[in-house]
Amino acid sequence: MPVYSRDSDTARKLSAEVERLRIHASQRRMRMSESLREMINYCNTNMQYDPLITPYKENPFRVKKGCQIL
Repeated sequence: MPVYSRDSDTARKLSAEVERLRIHASQRRMRMSESLREMINYCNTNMQYDPLITPYKENPFRVKKGCQIL
């Protein structure tokens, strides 16, 4: 493999890494306390619609009949 090809491949990889780092650096950051507060508020406001907390009255997977002894 020629030297110029290897250098060009390395330069391409490094420029891709720089681009990824720029994207990460430009992202908006939040304090952990703020994001946790938002998550707790979201969970509390949507708790009534969560089937794991408040199950449906009629579960479609529930067995409709009781156990019968033969």
